[in-house]
Amino acid sequence: MNQFSKLFNSMDFHTIAKTYTPKNLAENLSFDEGRILAFKILFCDEWDGDLNNYATELLNEIRKHYEKEWTEDWKNDVFLGDACFLDNKYDEEYAAYKRAFEKASSAPPSLLLCLASCYSTFNPPITADEAEKLTLKALEKELSLRGVVLIRGIYKSKNDQIKFDYWDKVYNGLKGKKTHSSEGIWPDLLSKDTPGGYTSPLQ
Repeated sequence: MNQFSKLFNSMDFHTIAKTYTPKNLAENLSFDEGRILAFKILFCDEWDGDLNNYATELLNEIRKHYEKEWTEDWKNDVFLGDACFLDNKYDEEYAAYKRAFEKASSAPPSLLLCLASCYSTFNPPITADEAEKLTLKALEKELSLRGVVLIRGIYKSKNDQIKFDYWDKVYNGLKGKKTHSSEGIWPDLLSKDTPGGYTSPLQ
């Protein structure tokens, strides 16, 4: 893997994708190395749909190869779900978030909102009522701008003007304030100084 190390250090992800299959990398990199590579590909300076797909497939192969390690932390499935979102794989996105939800002993607000946000995708896997319930539960735990935007959109889609107007006022009162989720829902794979794991850049 000497060639790979050189390519990784130079951030030459296109050549990595052409040279190594996701399965090959999952089998030859450590659990942490594979996830770090996927992260760096997904959030490199250059957006590329093919690279997003490659990173998503890499995470899926890591999940298979390191099944025990993967299932020990539900945040790995949130990471995968976010990758699927970037790769426009919305059914797989929902499935990953749902696995995380089922594994988490007490789902934090950010995870509830991940599930609820799947309602806004094409051919959503959950109903408006289910998304509403998840979002309100998240907002009961923590008032966040993302949650307010989501619930406001749900009531707009349901043509519930009274509830939309209420949450629209809440939204206007929150604009410009720091009201993002306080709890990270990504695995702590890049910095030991980040307690609780990273908050996804998508949240």
